[in-house]
Amino acid sequence: MRDTDLYYRELGSGPLAVFIHAYMTDHTMWLDQMAGLAGQRRCVAVDLRGFGRSDPIVPGYLDYGLYADDIAEVIRKLGADQADVAGFSAGGSIALALYQRHPTLVRSLVLMTAGVGGTAAPKVPGLNTAPGERGAPDYLDANSQRAVFEGKAALFDRFQVAGYHFGPKASLTAKARYRSMFEGTRTDMMVSTFQTLARGADYSSLLPEIAVPVLFIRGEDESMPYDQLVKVADQIPDARIVKVLDSGRFVMLENPAATTAAMRDFWTPVSSSVEVEKQGAARP
Repeated sequence: MRDTDLYYRELGSGPLAVFIHAYMTDHTMWLDQMAGLAGQRRCVAVDLRGFGRSDPIVPGYLDYGLYADDIAEVIRKLGADQADVAGFSAGGSIALALYQRHPTLVRSLVLMTAGVGGTAAPKVPGLNTAPGERGAPDYLDANSQRAVFEGKAALFDRFQVAGYHFGPKASLTAKARYRSMFEGTRTDMMVSTFQTLARGADYSSLLPEIAVPVLFIRGEDESMPYDQLVKVADQIPDARIVKVLDSGRFVMLENPAATTAAMRDFWTPVSSSVEVEKQGAARP
């Protein structure tokens, strides 16, 4: 497609649903959701250019708009007029960019820890803000240095000690899956990721203009304060929040059944929310 080849995995039938992974991961983060939703949706998980099995790119600033245009092209190439779009972290920011640039292609949005921008990063009580540590101004630049000179394994281990990604009940399997994706990312793409995150992306002005249903899925033990997410959701005309129990940021890996059930419930409005709660998710 266009100037690159993208890898994607497809499973199921029905209306199209497209899953967008975070930076420094790949499409395999969505395997559980694809399997669980295949009876309801034609599930397609894409490797973003430069990540996973898609063509490598010359690294630099990772353009959210370019990635959004890639996803739009995928939707069209698959012969669909619209898609339900789910995105995690930077993938959520790309989903918002997709709606901004190609609104008619988006049927609904599912966002998990999406970077919206426009507000200061929340203060986390007890956070060590020493130079190079999370919360410090040079944190992302320090991570770039660590990726190159200390290696991916050391950087991954730092993330686990910080307790940023996973909740206290995360399984070894969930952490292993993330480690496989993380260490499968080229080091130069890691540097590009941290440099891109340092620049940020602001979609706060877009929120009141979103005219499709939006579901925010949030882990019970996620570090972002719940009130912060409520302020974001309140700006969108049709938005709701589902909390996934026994989970940190990586809800789709830590509690895949509950995450899948929340999406199924959202995409099937006539179904009962009781199923979601039985699977381990609850509306705060």
